[in-house]
Amino acid sequence: MNSMAQRVARTWQHQRRVTPTEFALQELRLPVSDARFDRVMQMAAREMGGTYIAATSTIKLPKEYARPGDRSFPTEILGLYRKFPCGAMIPNVKADNPVAGLPCVSFDLIPNVPGDPRRSRLYKSFQGDVGMSKRLMNQFVGWLKIVSKTVNRYVKNNEQGRTVPFSRVAAEEELTQRVARAWLLNLTR
Repeated sequence: MNSMAQRVARTWQHQRRVTPTEFALQELRLPVSDARFDRVMQMAAREMGGTYIAATSTIKLPKEYARPGDRSFPTEILGLYRKFPCGAMIPNVKADNPVAGLPCVSFDLIPNVPGDPRRSRLYKSFQGDVGMSKRLMNQFVGWLKIVSKTVNRYVKNNEQGRTVPFSRVAAEEELTQRVARAWLLNLTR
């Protein structure tokens, strides 16, 4: 047995939750490191006025931010940096496909809200092969900035006595960002 296989077997015996495939993917040197992802999440948590728990990859927002009865406000936001074989993400990957056999990555932001979190305005998933990981990370950081602005605007509205639901503030912030991006694209043409 080669040294990589021995390391995988040794680690897998001690960590029952990690499969050999997951361990091998974690050992790869990818363009975006786990440490960089954690730093970005810590920065985002600070901007939102919350705390980042690295063990669970969760941003916890203070409960007093939420207006009573507003079920759309997430007190926890889970950030995931996942690595997996591309065949798991891209259906029907043929052997001659250039991404066949490469690892793929996914940056996900999942709010803790009642019901399906994918229906929340904050939910976003950026997926692609390992060659796109830096670009996907930049998109993820951009989305975290929008989420941070949304949380701060919601808190400011609550402090001023405005009773606007979090989902509406999120929709307005997303629309503002989309209009600004379109304006910038037209300006640079």
